Amino acid sequence: AELLGRVRAMALAAYAHQDLPFEQLVDELVTERDRSRTPLFQVLFNYFAHDQHARPDQAPGEAGDRDQPEAADDLRSGVIARADLRLILADDDQGGLAGALEYSTALFDAETAERMAGHLTALLTGASAGEDLRLSRLPMLTEAERKLLVREWGGADG
Repeated sequence: AELLGRVRAMALAAYAHQDLPFEQLVDELVTERDRSRTPLFQVLFNYFAHDQHARPDQAPGEAGDRDQPEAADDLRSGVIARADLRLILADDDQGGLAGALEYSTALFDAETAERMAGHLTALLTGASAGEDLRLSRLPMLTEAERKLLVREWGGADG
């Protein structure tokens, strides 16, 4: 809860500067620019609330975000990712979340991406359990990984 509060406060503070052109910000902060990559970040997170009518397989440009030129097909077609890692989450019709993970195949293989998605699912499940846990106390391992770690690698019975 504390982390979410801090993130909220930082986001609200950033909105005060939202009218600053992105290109002007990049020109001021980035001395050498590689046009094949995003200039300020390599990990991207997009969340679409249910009322934005976005699906997790849609790229931001399809849901009204004109700052991102990618098409939804980029998530499925093998187009080289502009960011090393991109997570897209959207509210689904049942009150849950649906998502897609785009990753650079030069850095990650499918197994690693699936493992990261499993860790995120474990974190979100732990965070939504209703307990007021510190972030460091939230579970990150999937149940299968925990069993492997405890039983097979640790030599324990549980």
